[in-house]
Amino acid sequence: MNVVTEITNRIVGIMEQGVVPWKKMWLEGSFSHATGKPYTGINRLLLPAGEWATFHLINEEEGHVIKGSKSSIAVFCKPPSTKRVTVETPIETLEETEHVPHVLKGYSLFEVNTQAEGITPKVTKTEYVPNMNAEQILSNYEVPKMELGKAAFSIYRNVISMPTPQQFNNMDAYYSTLFHELIHSTGIKLKRFDSSFKEEYLSNYSREELTAELGAALLCHLCGIDVTIENSAAYIAHWKTFIESDERAIINAASKAEEAVKLILGNSALGVPLLQ
Repeated sequence: MNVVTEITNRIVGIMEQGVVPWKKMWLEGSFSHATGKPYTGINRLLLPAGEWATFHLINEEEGHVIKGSKSSIAVFCKPPSTKRVTVETPIETLEETEHVPHVLKGYSLFEVNTQAEGITPKVTKTEYVPNMNAEQILSNYEVPKMELGKAAFSIYRNVISMPTPQQFNNMDAYYSTLFHELIHSTGIKLKRFDSSFKEEYLSNYSREELTAELGAALLCHLCGIDVTIENSAAYIAHWKTFIESDERAIINAASKAEEAVKLILGNSALGVPLLQ
């Protein structure tokens, strides 16, 4: 049986039995290495997902910043306030109001998983053990520019953003998520993101998500990664609610996913006989 049909049938079968809600497989957000707590306020916008520490703290813990790493800025902000203070005079003790000025201070931070060595992360613990089949796929395909952030693909910038591998529950979850974004990235060359895509954005976007998740499941299968199939079914079930009127939605998405996977594999021997 064609592997595309096999994977599609397995996912549909799980969906028909009922699936648990989709679970995000990575820890999203920026965290302080010093406290282990997530950043709040404007720092959530300033800092990509990861675990952050100052140059001084990294050195203090006997680590070092990797040469050439660019720091990111976080701010400590304390709004102006007033407080009651006791004032001693030669005659009497007075209670007065003291105005505390606004405090704003910037800090340069480095991501400890990707920009430092010799320092043990506190928040993220997954060990990076590469899957050689997955790495072969990544080396074979001309991956768009990648940057640190939440898992997403920007159609307009042609950029994939991803959390660090260490932020995922395991490496299979990392590759599954990365493959999902890789499938999205083929939409430009394969002209899935044409002018009609914008006209009915929600409907077309939900179909694109089906394509990306089916393609990711297929790439995972080719790499021997099979533990995310139920999560894929849950994810697809979530998006399928937008296109219930289209009975062939999954079949059409599977066809587009197969086309995308073939583009990613290119001349690689990995999985080609299964797709012919």
